[in-house]
Amino acid sequence: MTQPHTPVTRADQLAFTGPPFREFEGRLANMEFPIERQRPKAKLQFVDMKVLRALAPYPHPAGELSFNRTGRNGEPPSDRSAWGRLLMSSLEQGYPDILELIDHTLHLNSQEQRIEADPEAGREAGSFLIWTITAVDGQDNRPKPADASNPTPATPPKAEGATVRRNGPVTEQDLLNLIDGKTLGEFTVEAVELGTRLSPRLRARLLDASDLIPSWIAGGKVTSDGDRYTKVA
Repeated sequence: MTQPHTPVTRADQLAFTGPPFREFEGRLANMEFPIERQRPKAKLQFVDMKVLRALAPYPHPAGELSFNRTGRNGEPPSDRSAWGRLLMSSLEQGYPDILELIDHTLHLNSQEQRIEADPEAGREAGSFLIWTITAVDGQDNRPKPADASNPTPATPPKAEGATVRRNGPVTEQDLLNLIDGKTLGEFTVEAVELGTRLSPRLRARLLDASDLIPSWIAGGKVTSDGDRYTKVA
């Protein structure tokens, strides 16, 4: 005889999308990349957690975030996927490779991303969590918005032609012009916003921490004072 289901009458009985915590600080202690149900995963394991926002009580000092590392058909993740958005968030904080964040204390915040149903693709409506790194070791390294109350630029204006052209494909020379006077985070955000104007090859070089910028420095095209980059004339 089938047992009747116990009625769900409390919020802490609900099944959540992702973990119950939605904003926290914690030290990234380890990362694992297993295969589960024939799907490559990325698992970020945190300790010394301080939960700042949750859908239900979470008294534990440790927790884990899990992501799909590929698309549904095994293709590389896009920058709009949960894993892609987290990698972009790491990049904006000045860490092109998320593995560099191990042993650092991160502040992460999440928001729910809705998915519309697509019957032709066999996809039901649903949602997933987008996680954003808002600080590393207590400091937010993302570019700050311009201060509207202080219209005077903090640095002298660039010479004519020292910006990316408005139309047409972006070249490596355009990116070299763009990095002048910027931090890594500021440069990366502006470069990625160029979108489809970046060729796949140039975009891959941009996101590879050991390729584009190191090659400029090695070739004497760019110098760095440890924070900002300067294009060599």
